[in-house]
Amino acid sequence: MKEIKQKYGSLYLGVRLQGSFRIYLVIEMLLVKFFFVVITAAMYKMPGILVNMYMFLNNMHIIYIGLVEPYEEKSQQRIELINAWMLHMCAYVILLLANLMQDPK
Repeated sequence: MKEIKQKYGSLYLGVRLQGSFRIYLVIEMLLVKFFFVVITAAMYKMPGILVNMYMFLNNMHIIYIGLVEPYEEKSQQRIELINAWMLHMCAYVILLLANLMQDPK
């Protein structure tokens, strides 16, 4: 694992590499962002589904961070969970206030 940290340096700065899933933190974060971009491009005419898919991806990220605990410091762990939770709350506000229901007329 140390060769990975030496080879990729700053990508794994502050990330614990002991354990089976901790090494995949950067890959997981890139995949979540990639899928959000793909979903945004594919479903731009359906904003309700778009927000729900974002919330689903954010939930998966929160579960991953909560279960795997990939960071060396607990403060980093808490900051990442708070950031993800706040983004999730913003998505709820968007869902509630964006008037995503279509007019029946």
